Amino acid sequence: ETSDLITCVADLQYNNQKLQEENNKLKFTLEAVDETNNKLLADNEDLRQQIKSIQHSVLKAKSLEEDLEEAKNNLNLSEEKRQQILCQNKQLEKENQSLIIKITSLQEENIRNTMDTDGLQKKILELSKNAAELQIQAHIYESTMVNKEASLIQKEQDIEELKLTIVECSSVIETLRAEKNKLLENMQHMQQELISNGLSFPLLCNFNSNIPERMDSLHCELELAQSSEITKTEWTSLDETLDREVLFLLQGPEHVGEKFKTIMQNLVSGKAYIN
Repeated sequence: ETSDLITCVADLQYNNQKLQEENNKLKFTLEAVDETNNKLLADNEDLRQQIKSIQHSVLKAKSLEEDLEEAKNNLNLSEEKRQQILCQNKQLEKENQSLIIKITSLQEENIRNTMDTDGLQKKILELSKNAAELQIQAHIYESTMVNKEASLIQKEQDIEELKLTIVECSSVIETLRAEKNKLLENMQHMQQELISNGLSFPLLCNFNSNIPERMDSLHCELELAQSSEITKTEWTSLDETLDREVLFLLQGPEHVGEKFKTIMQNLVSGKAYIN
């Protein structure tokens, strides 16, 4: 039994030693596991950080992808706008060329208009000078017309006065003709009485030779009216002469005013002489 115990003790000691060795190994293993666990924890933390970073990167990538898609869309829109701008630019270039042509045409027209304006200004100056001259002439003509109107009014007044004078003269002439006819009748009676008494009247034979060649005035008629030797034929001639004189006075009273006044004076003096 002792040997068995010794054997058991030896076995126990051997098992204890092995257990201690295994315990030491387990301790080393546990320490290694702890270190590994710590490393794994550290790696896990790193992985977590990496995962977070990756998630952030993924989100950022998604955002960048969205931005890229939006950028693509914007690029497409920009391309479309660029095409539109190119078309508009071409259209604007065409319009610009057309505007350049129009500007050139307008510049040429402006030059022509400037030349025409200069010519018109010269014409305006000439017309202004002509207008001033015409205005001066118009004032002169107006003053002349006023003077002529005044002269015409004066002439009309003179004509009216001469007409009144002619009327008076006509009445005087009619009176003289009536007296002349009476004288003629008296002369005829006297001549018949002289002939019946056997007397001759030699002055009647010489009367035609003593009458002047021109008997076309009232003065001549008055001078002839003073002679008692005038026959009826001479009185008829004097009537015609007197009618012509009156007609001449009616036709030209402005030209014979002074002469008519002289004749009237002679006529009045002749009438007084006859009376």
